[in-house]
Amino acid sequence: PLSTRPSKAVVSTQSTGICKLSPNTQYIVLVCGGDGTVGWVLGAIDKMQLQTKPIVCVLPLGTGNDFARSLGWGSGYADENIEDILWDVSTAQAIEHDRWCVSIRNYGYFGIKRPTKKMIMNCYFSIGCDAAVTLNFHKTRESNPSLFKNRLFNKAWYFGYGTRDIFEGVCYKLNERIAVELDGKSLELPELEGIVLLNIGSWSSGCDLWAGSGLEDLPGKQSPSDGMIEVCGLYSSLHVGRLQVALADPCRLGQAKTVRIVVKSGFVPAQCDGEPWEQSPCIVTVTAHSPALIMTKSG
Repeated sequence: PLSTRPSKAVVSTQSTGICKLSPNTQYIVLVCGGDGTVGWVLGAIDKMQLQTKPIVCVLPLGTGNDFARSLGWGSGYADENIEDILWDVSTAQAIEHDRWCVSIRNYGYFGIKRPTKKMIMNCYFSIGCDAAVTLNFHKTRESNPSLFKNRLFNKAWYFGYGTRDIFEGVCYKLNERIAVELDGKSLELPELEGIVLLNIGSWSSGCDLWAGSGLEDLPGKQSPSDGMIEVCGLYSSLHVGRLQVALADPCRLGQAKTVRIVVKSGFVPAQCDGEPWEQSPCIVTVTAHSPALIMTKSG
């Protein structure tokens, strides 16, 4: 039965116990939550080191729900009949879904080395103006959680912070502060305020950032199972807003199996699957991680 998700510790204990009782059985795990919840569950499955990995399916209960959107599960749960949902799960198709390891090697100060930070990317990683909006949203939600209990209001907060960034321009000429390599080859960047690495065909609450102009020899449709990362640019926060209402073309920069980004100076906003932070000068390396078994909705 579907119910409100209990604490992560309870979920981990129950899931580990059930799966280890029958190591040769392949279970289907229905994750009720947003992109962050899906990422946490996939990480927990990695830590279990199970003989037979379960297949993960998503019931979207988050704000953007880009992971669920990209798999055909819709933009959000809207009181659909539970039996219909379980039927859709039973008839869905399992695919091997790419995942990526993001390694961040921070520059040291005064000869003191700083630890390397590693995380797993399931949806997207970005540096620049879109991460700045996510970071401002995150800071406000942490200080006033009672203001963020409604999906519609959450999107309104995002809109407000995006509008503010149009005037502040905190990531102006980001292209001069970073360098990007795709499979070892330097990428010549246009004037940008953001760069996005895509693993799925949905970004920023349903925008298809890969279906646009630029590099016409590349595939027109993004795939989560091709072992490739799509790299796109953002000209400004205004460009982001226009993309979300289909009034602008995305900026496609290339595809690669390995991406390297050098942040040369200053602090820049960064985010991985909706978890934002302020990043100091560093080297970011993105390489393939073990894929996950994920359900895509039939029809």
